[in-house]
This record gives sequence, C-alpha cells and structure tokens, in this order.
Amino acid sequence: MGTFPSPYTYETKSTALELLEQARQAGMKQSDACVIVAEEFENGPAVSTLHAWAREAGIFKSHRGKRKGSATSNTKVRTAAPAPAPVSEPVAAEPVAADAEVIALKRANAQLTNEVERNQHEIKALRGLVVHYLRPSA
Repeated sequence: MGTFPSPYTYETKSTALELLEQARQAGMKQSDACVIVAEEFENGPAVSTLHAWAREAGIFKSHRGKRKGSATSNTKVRTAAPAPAPVSEPVAAEPVAADAEVIALKRANAQLTNEVERNQHEIKALRGLVVHYLRPSA
C-alpha cells in the first residue's frame, strides 16, 4: 500500500523539525513541543503530524511501549551509552525566552517565504495575461 504525498512543502517540514529540535534542546517534552510548534504555523501541520515527523526524525528518544526482555526480531540491540555529565547549574528562564523568539522569527520567515512563492506564481500568470492582451491582433 502506497503513501499519500505530503500537503506540506519541504521548507515547512524542515522548519517544523528545526523548531522541534530547539524545543527538545530547551528541555521540553515532545507533546508540549508539538503543540507549541503547531501554533507557530498558520494552516500548518497538525500536532499529530508533528508527532509523526519528530518520531521519524528521532528528535525525542521515546522509550514508550518498550518493556524489559521483550526484544523482537526487528529490535536493535544497543550497547550501554556513557551516562551524561550532571548539569551543575539550573537552566535560566532567559534561554527559553530566546528560543521562543527564535521560533517566532522562524515562523515569520516561513510565512514570508511562502508569500514570496505565491506572489511569484501570480506575477508569472499576470505577465502571461499582459502579453496576451498587448499582442497585436491581425
């Protein structure tokens, strides 16, 4: 069974994935990040779509539904990774505000990029009309 083509542009998906990655780095949970990123797009991807994209990209390492000792034939065996170094200082609220500003700026950039693309199509169509009406009739 084939898959349906995505109604979203490559730019929309890559912007959404960048925003989800930034939210993860800011310490947000996947569910919260997907809701916030979905709000950044006008007529953009749904929260469920963002969850699927994040899962495909492996942005949020989810261990949901996996149990000890329930390895299946398509489960990869992982070696133990070194434990991350403990964080000595609590994360200040300022970087989260900066991340929110970056998210807002990226949203504005994506909207402007889409608007430019739409305007280019309209300009091309109008040029065709102008050429048609300025052509001398025989």
